[in-house]
Amino acid sequence: MQIQGLTKSQQKIIMIASIVGFISLAFLFFIFLPAHTNVEDMKTELAGIETQIKDIENKAGGARTLAEGIRRLELRNKELEAKFPEDMGESLNTIAQLVRDCHLKIISLKPSFSKALVEENDKEVEVEGKTCKTVFVTLNLKGTYHNFIKFRDIIQDHLPGFVVMEMMNIIHESQNEPQQLTIVLAFNLYLLN
Repeated sequence: MQIQGLTKSQQKIIMIASIVGFISLAFLFFIFLPAHTNVEDMKTELAGIETQIKDIENKAGGARTLAEGIRRLELRNKELEAKFPEDMGESLNTIAQLVRDCHLKIISLKPSFSKALVEENDKEVEVEGKTCKTVFVTLNLKGTYHNFIKFRDIIQDHLPGFVVMEMMNIIHESQNEPQQLTIVLAFNLYLLN
């Protein structure tokens, strides 16, 4: 192939430059860009995996080893199970003790019979092989408003998993005892047994 007005050496230089340019473009399109895209995909995947690892470490309480993480998760599971007591008497005693600790007087504490908690399809709710039961309890108290609020806060903060308030009625007493209130509470108590 002859190009008019160019010497043979100039034609060779143009030919070699064209071949080098073609090889460079082929390298760019067939090797570099696919590899670069692949590396970017791997970086994104690595970032996602690192995020998942951090989430798992946070759930395990920042444990350094797998055994420590499992131990912490088991401890957390036991804490959660402790919020759902198995014995109705034990639960009522806990509530009665909280009432006394808040300097309130129990006039009456009336639990109903326990019944299984059922889902919409009439299937009993079970947690780790134990049936969830509910007991409706009516509690009549006497005391000051301040002490009652303290009791209510303790119930809400420490026993939210197994005591759900359904009704509250506060009655102001006569002029003889201006600070005293009669408080009627109705709540559901949840048990696992």
